Order: sequence, then C-alpha cells, then structure tokens
Amino acid sequence: MSYYLLHTLPMRCSFKFRKTRARLLPGQALSGIIEVNIFLKEQGKEKRYGPFSTHFQTTRLAWDRHPLPVNTKPNAVTPEGKPYYNPKLDDHAILKADLEFYRTHFQLAQVMLRDKKKLIAAPFLHQLTLQLMEQEEELSLYRPYGTQTPAYQDRFTAWQTRIENLIETGTVAVERKLVDVFEEYKTFRIKLINDDQYTRTDDEISKKTFENDISQWQLILRYLEANQLVGLLMVSVKPSFLVNFKEWAMNQLVGNTGRKVKASTIALSQTFFGRLCRYAVSKEYIKNDPTSSYTIRTGRTSGAKPLSVETLNQLEDAELEAEDRWIIDSWLVAGELCLHHADYCSLPIMKIHRFKNGIQYINHPRKKQRGTRLKITSEFTPRALRLIRKYGGIAGLYYGTYRDFWETLRRVGKDLGLKDEDGKPIHLVFGLGRDSGMTNRAISGSPARVLKGNAGHSNLLQQEKYINAAPKILEKFLERQALGLSDVDEDLA
Repeated sequence: MSYYLLHTLPMRCSFKFRKTRARLLPGQALSGIIEVNIFLKEQGKEKRYGPFSTHFQTTRLAWDRHPLPVNTKPNAVTPEGKPYYNPKLDDHAILKADLEFYRTHFQLAQVMLRDKKKLIAAPFLHQLTLQLMEQEEELSLYRPYGTQTPAYQDRFTAWQTRIENLIETGTVAVERKLVDVFEEYKTFRIKLINDDQYTRTDDEISKKTFENDISQWQLILRYLEANQLVGLLMVSVKPSFLVNFKEWAMNQLVGNTGRKVKASTIALSQTFFGRLCRYAVSKEYIKNDPTSSYTIRTGRTSGAKPLSVETLNQLEDAELEAEDRWIIDSWLVAGELCLHHADYCSLPIMKIHRFKNGIQYINHPRKKQRGTRLKITSEFTPRALRLIRKYGGIAGLYYGTYRDFWETLRRVGKDLGLKDEDGKPIHLVFGLGRDSGMTNRAISGSPARVLKGNAGHSNLLQQEKYINAAPKILEKFLERQALGLSDVDEDLA
C-alpha cells in the first residue's frame, strides 16, 4: 500500500454507478449503488485508487440525470390537495445531495490529515470520509432546530475520540531524511534573501548569510557520506550525532592544503545543525530538538582592539597620497562617531541635533538592528568636526564600499608600521575605529544606555566586543571620584 503526504500531491474524487445483481421484476427500476474513485496526481500523471463502496443507493435513471439541475416540478400533494415539490421523494435530488455530502467530508478529511502532518493511504481517506459523514448524521439528531441538546456534547466528545483513534491507527508518521530536511530548509531560506541592507527586514537574510548556511552544511554532508548515513532519518538523530561528528571532523583536512579543519569551523557547523533541528521541530518532523542537551563550544568571543590616542593622531597627521588621505580621514570620522560601515554610509541623511551648550550630536536608528529600537547616539568630537570641515561638510567625505576601505586601511597601516602597546603590528580594519570611539566614550564616563545603543546590542555584556580599556576606565573613574563627581549609572543599578 502506497502512502502519500496530502500537501505534496493534488487529490480529487469521482463517482460511478454500479448496478445491483438482483433480478428485476416487471415494472421495477434498475437500481444500484454509488462507488467512489480517488485520484492522486503524481509526476504529472493521475493515479487511481478504488473503486470504494458507499452506502448511497439510487436508480440508473437518477444517476444518468445527476449532472443536470434538479427539476422541482410538484411530485406530492398536501392533505388539502395542493401540489408541491418534496425533495425526499425525488431520487435525483437525493443522489445529488448525497454526492455533495461526500465531497464536503472528503475535503474535510484532507484538511484534518494535512494539519496532522501524517502519511495516508487512499483507502483510509475514504474510510475517514465515511466516518465523518456518519458523525455528522448522528450529531444532527442532537441538534433539533439548530440548538444543542444536553446529550450533544457527550456524543460530540465520543465521536472526537473515535476519529482521533482512527487517524492514529490508520496513518503513518512522517519520516523525513536529514538531507531532505536540509533541502527543504534551503528552499525556505532562499525566499528570505534580501541583499539590500537598507531595506532588509528582521526576518530577511543577506545572500552571504545564506551562503554561510550552505558552507556549514557541506562538512556535515561529508560526514554523512563518509559514514554511510546519507539515508539517516530525522527521527533517528540523537544527541550523540554532534559528538561523533566533532570526533570525525577534528581529523579531516581542508581540501589539499594539508591543514586540519579548525575547531571554530566545526563549531559553526554544529551550530547550523542545531538550527536545522529546530526547523524540523517547527515542521513537526520530530518532537524534540536532539541538540538541546549538547553544549557547543564556540570559543572566545572576539575582543575589542581600540587604538590609542597617539596612534589616532599619527594616522591623522601622516603624509599620505590625496586619495588615501581622504579615505583615512573619512574612516577617522566614522570611528569618532562610533559608526559601523552601514551606519556611516547613512551619515549624509542623518539629522544633526544640538545641545544647549552648542555641542552637536546624532541620534539615529541603527541600520543593522531593526526592530530593537536601538539608536546610535554620538556627539561630534573635536577631531570629527575638524576633519568634516576639512572636506567642506559631511557630504564631502568618502563613502566607498567596505572593501575599498579595507584595502586602503590595510595598506596604510602596513606602510606606517603601526604597532600596539606590546609592539605587535596593528592590522587596520574598519571596526578598529569604532572600537576606539566606543572605548574613549567609556573612559570619559558615557552612560550605559548610550553605550548600549552605540554597541548595537540590547545586552550590556555585548559592549566588551567594542570596549577594551579597563585600567584607563578605572583611572578616569577614580579621578572623577576624587573631584566629587558622581559615576552612578541608573542603567546598571
């Protein structure tokens, strides 16, 4: 017996007349019973199941006329002798009502099974349809004139239990292969791609995020192929899967490089697998997430690497070619305002506010944290104002791609021989300017609410990704304390 998922295949039913074998007496009409065939459209072709018998009895004449409208010509007489039409005496009307009754409950049965996400066979679908019809007929006796009698609820509950038991015993649970779930997940994620970061909503993803999903799956697929697990069912995935996967991946090489797969790469694949399992739970392919009890070691979160004031001064004063000077100065402005590249590109359209003391500032919704209500709130520092005036205003700054900034920063940093406090070379990237702006504000005692918004996270703990100057922060705190200045922050209380 073949089983199908209702939501994957179109389905319909049709009826046929089968005459009875009884020998007719003179004057008797040819009688018979209605049978039903169920059709499923699979790979462009319809496959027939049946015929299945119904309890609808009729005549050949009524069957031949069933596609036609009912003729409401009077067929009965009232006690007063007035002719009228009685549908209960019309075989044609009775048959049409019976066929419509079946079609309605056939569709209802499909909806019920689709919601259950069960595999079904065509004979069972017919059986369930008959049961739903019988339920409706019986319960209608407990609803005279449309009102429910006290016994109605008892019979309704009994029928609900009966139908549920029938579905449980007559269907098969959906068992999806792991690789099939991934393909379904991939199709779902493709629909969410929006590569425009300025119009992307919270539910949408970038093309790069989608490509990362595919990349992280490849290592899992290699594991499945190497261990003959390509046919692994989703319901068979256990917490030990991630342990076995990690033990295998730790000994694998990256292409022909001779290098082993990094622990961070393995952790990313494990994290992706967890998302895939949670997707399977949401689709009801499995009841529980098998990875929920497994802790994925993702390693240390990258820390902030702020530049010292001396290094920032060196970058501003260095003799560079005109275009390099333009790009470096623009990057310094972005850093002074604690702006990501995405936020920095919106600087020309940001509204400039002014405090009573004349200091100007921005208070703009963050570009990459839509839905969080977080805003970037930064004042224009003396360095930022100096560089902006140098180019005739905000519009005169350089607004190239992230790649353009990255190439110039890397080259200029190397040419200037920049080194940190430990004497190690500084590799300039766009985010270092932001780290510097955030750290300098923390040193100056900026409130946690402002730092939270500037960090672009609702969790205060995320600030450590951008702030790294504990000794200096403590030193400035002690200086303000000695002067009798308060450092109490209501957001941290």
